[in-house]
Amino acid sequence: MKSLINKSIFIFFQFFATERAQRYLFNMLLKLRGYNNYKNFIESGESFFFDSILNKFDPKICIDVGANIGKFTSEILKRSNATVISFEPLPEPFTHLVKLKEHWGDRLIIVNKGLGEKSSFSTIYFNNNSSSHASMLQEANELEYVDNNNSQTVEIITLDTYLSENKQYTSIDYIKIDTEGFEYDVLLGSLNTIEKFKPKFIHIEFNWHQVLKSQSLYSFASILENYHPYQLLPNKIIKRDPIDPFSNIYSYSNFVFIRKDVSLPC
Repeated sequence: MKSLINKSIFIFFQFFATERAQRYLFNMLLKLRGYNNYKNFIESGESFFFDSILNKFDPKICIDVGANIGKFTSEILKRSNATVISFEPLPEPFTHLVKLKEHWGDRLIIVNKGLGEKSSFSTIYFNNNSSSHASMLQEANELEYVDNNNSQTVEIITLDTYLSENKQYTSIDYIKIDTEGFEYDVLLGSLNTIEKFKPKFIHIEFNWHQVLKSQSLYSFASILENYHPYQLLPNKIIKRDPIDPFSNIYSYSNFVFIRKDVSLPC
């Protein structure tokens, strides 16, 4: 019996010494910390954030940057009474936003342009079968889950420019940026907007793309000095230290920068 137990222990440790087992365990631990929770709106923590935090502040104007076919835009519209301004540069996904607008009317403003650091024309790389991974970062094809085999020139503007030309907006409550590696660039083109409107919440997707852009959570925190970063988990949010290595793991996660003077509901 003792020999059998010793043999079982040996096999156990031999198995967990393998690369495959270590990756499995590491991924499980990452999920507990808020990484790689991407299967749905609940697992990502976005559902909890909307229902338990954002809606408590009764948002009036929300901005969805990189709206794609409008799944996230739809969630905002369904879960709040807010007006949503959605930006999507690719023509085919934009047709889905056009259909959404037919349903939601004036509550949805759609803009067939991308956002960035400055106004220009830029090449975006995409796959017709998976436009959610479209990116202006050509190097994104180095990522194992990306196969952007098409490209197209699209118009890029800044959020600052858009809002300076559309002066009817007097407040911005929430900004979501999901631009497959260009989140930082979008923020650079939004600094005047952030200074003027002081949105309570700025939500970014953090992923492998930031490795290719040599950026970190600390990079984002450095230009959002009046905000604290929080990481979304399925049933809570946790304040993170942006200089902590455990806050700078390059796996899919959602971080919401919350204005420092905002008191969160208990």
